[in-house]
Amino acid sequence: MSDSESGDSDVQDFKDLDMIFELARLEQQQEEEEAERVRHRNYIYRERVEAEARLMVDYFGPRPKYPDYYLRLQYRMSRKQFLDIVSGANNDLNVLNNSPLFDDLLDGIDPVAPFEC
Repeated sequence: MSDSESGDSDVQDFKDLDMIFELARLEQQQEEEEAERVRHRNYIYRERVEAEARLMVDYFGPRPKYPDYYLRLQYRMSRKQFLDIVSGANNDLNVLNNSPLFDDLLDGIDPVAPFEC
């Protein structure tokens, strides 16, 4: 084998290596792009506020769409019991609306906190 044939073989080997590295780089780039697409989640608007308003009108409005026995079947309690639970619930909004401490904070009045050393 002559030196020119050996040199051509080496050049061809380098070209093959360059092609292999380029293919590996492209494959890795495609995998990264695929992973980015999978990680992204689309937000689905579910109209929760509107659904709650419809539910309240359908069951508890002045002229309910569904009779009381539908409510009993759906929630396993009477309409009166359901309204008692909802009206008496100490959820965050009821606590905020009925607390003088939070009213004072909104008005910029600091609560009295006696402290002695």
